[in-house]
Amino acid sequence: MQALTVSGLKKTIHKKAILNDVSFTIEQGESVGLVGINGAGKSSILKCIAGLWHCRGDILFYGKPIKENYAEFASKTGILIEYPSLFSGMTLRENIQYFSSLRGTEYNERYEQTAKLLNIDDAFDKKIETFSSGMKQKACLLIATLHEPSILLLDEPTSMLDPKSAAEIRAFISQIKQRNKLTLLISSHNLAEIENLCDRVLILESGRIINDYILHGNDTKKECRFRFATAELAGAVFAKTSQYFNVSFEEDSVYLYGDVKAMKDFILSIDTDFIDLTVNGGLEKIFMETAEEK
Repeated sequence: MQALTVSGLKKTIHKKAILNDVSFTIEQGESVGLVGINGAGKSSILKCIAGLWHCRGDILFYGKPIKENYAEFASKTGILIEYPSLFSGMTLRENIQYFSSLRGTEYNERYEQTAKLLNIDDAFDKKIETFSSGMKQKACLLIATLHEPSILLLDEPTSMLDPKSAAEIRAFISQIKQRNKLTLLISSHNLAEIENLCDRVLILESGRIINDYILHGNDTKKECRFRFATAELAGAVFAKTSQYFNVSFEEDSVYLYGDVKAMKDFILSIDTDFIDLTVNGGLEKIFMETAEEK
């Protein structure tokens, strides 16, 4: 089933075409990345889908026009675009209570469990103005997923964050994707992040999609580096994967050779989250080759 259908999307600002006839579909449970240089149109696509910008073209949510069914779309969608925006003079708990009330839900223990996954469970009674950039981003992601959405729209969720905060956010997104069978549309300049989180990538240039590429097809065997939070965790994964894949182990990383999707699914199936996934000859090579062709 198609969760999201974008057809003939166009956006013009001051007579300049920002988006030019963008069309794509995303299946339910699929994770799609938006990649391109600054100004390529990544954030613009997300803003149009989220209803933040007026645009021309058709955007369907499970077959229904979003414009005509925005309340239903909003109730099932988590959105985090651009900079974190919370009430700085209020505590995290007060922000959660406020945004929950807007959705007609009550504060409950699940919120605290989710905060623990993001490593901000000790900050419930601290004011947002005291938070670091990473904590603010994690707080916004927490609030964007409080209602357990079926689709998540993310714009550069780890941009300008320290490595630890970025890794915690990626791990959280991976966990809720698997747990809730989320449909994900995410933009990022971090190509390893896209390879980690996504099944497919749309490469943009000057407001157009110039490549629609399946990242981890069943016929693609590559060498991958899976990096983990500790060397001990990497060693444990190495022991479990060595009988199934061509594998080596070094410090906090496990190097596997085989089908990318199969390896990724296997590691997740043993209930282990990785920090980064880098594919030799992967997305960076595809991106550069696509740019050269243009």
